Amino acid sequence: MTTNPYEQFMQAFRTRKTDEVVKITARKDSKSGKHIVLWNDIVNVFKNADYVIEGESAVPFLTDGNFEQIMPPRIAYRPGVVLDVVLEGRSPVDSTTTLVSLPPAGGKRYDDEFRMPSAECNTDLNALAQTIAALAVADNNVMCSTCIGPEESLISPNQVNSPCMQAIEAQTLTFKLLLEIMNEKQDQILQKQQHTLDRLAIIQSRLQALLTQTYELHEYPIPRLFIVLPKVDRSLNKLRSFFSVSYRLYFLCECGTHTMAEHSKKPPVIHLAKHEGYDLDKPSEFFERYGSYVLAMMYMVKFGISVAGLAIPPLASLKILEGLETAQDDAQYLKGNIGALVDETIKALQDFKSNHETGTELVTEYAAFDKLEALEGADLRQLESHLKVKDQNRVLGN
Repeated sequence: MTTNPYEQFMQAFRTRKTDEVVKITARKDSKSGKHIVLWNDIVNVFKNADYVIEGESAVPFLTDGNFEQIMPPRIAYRPGVVLDVVLEGRSPVDSTTTLVSLPPAGGKRYDDEFRMPSAECNTDLNALAQTIAALAVADNNVMCSTCIGPEESLISPNQVNSPCMQAIEAQTLTFKLLLEIMNEKQDQILQKQQHTLDRLAIIQSRLQALLTQTYELHEYPIPRLFIVLPKVDRSLNKLRSFFSVSYRLYFLCECGTHTMAEHSKKPPVIHLAKHEGYDLDKPSEFFERYGSYVLAMMYMVKFGISVAGLAIPPLASLKILEGLETAQDDAQYLKGNIGALVDETIKALQDFKSNHETGTELVTEYAAFDKLEALEGADLRQLESHLKVKDQNRVLGN
């Protein structure tokens, strides 16, 4: 009797539909010296072969040291084992899960379409994005550790249908929830932006009406534009009442088209007069009479305006402080804190008006502008009586 020389290197296969066992020759890999079974040899026998399992585990294709599938596809030779060939099953799932960054509706990237108005909002959305990325990496690691062994690159449908599919579904649900939160945040930011723009438009319309009333700048020797700031040298005690804080009045140099040089192309801008300012004698009485007007001036300085030959740059440009370094010793402090000082005065004036308002009507930040009128000559002449230090030559400002 003749012995088949390949008998000891034959791999046994069968299908689950039949108990008939078919043996396929195992080949010797010249590089590794180990015996393997080529996938093409299996397909030649089992025409509709989809994948091979041993018990309940998928038999993976062999991979190299970089976990890349060796070509042509092959499986390891398993002597003494009958492997089951699954026919007409679902396609194997690639062991590598690729995370794709999906663009939002419209095909544009989120960061190109939208910008956040504040650092707080930027932090919120960045945190959400980092959460999504962390969850994606974590889910991918769980899927890989659950479904793929260190020497495997093929996932069976049974494995996908159990822990991996559950992980994918959980990951998808998490992404959807986080994207909904990000979209809601974006809507809130857009609403805040629109509210800010609407508020600024109302304030500027009131200021334009104020500055375009019936008299010219040069008709009055007393400046009509001024702001009030908390004194730099006051004690920072937050428990004190509003009027225990000292305030100082600063006139604005009313540079406009009427002060431009004949051949100048650069329009001058309104700035603080080159003067150390004037302490208020009785702040309560002063704000009772001039509070609404001062509040309008504070908003004008904060947001900037250009009307009737006047140009006031937004506070962020700091042009309103031009020339201040020659006027007072506190110039450096003012330059570094002008924004905070302006905001503090605005808040204090709003609180003052709310506390002195009668009835149930609440005062908004621009409701006081509705009945605001420009100061007349008598108001300007009375202004000096509220100041502690008066110029000897009775000329206020510069």
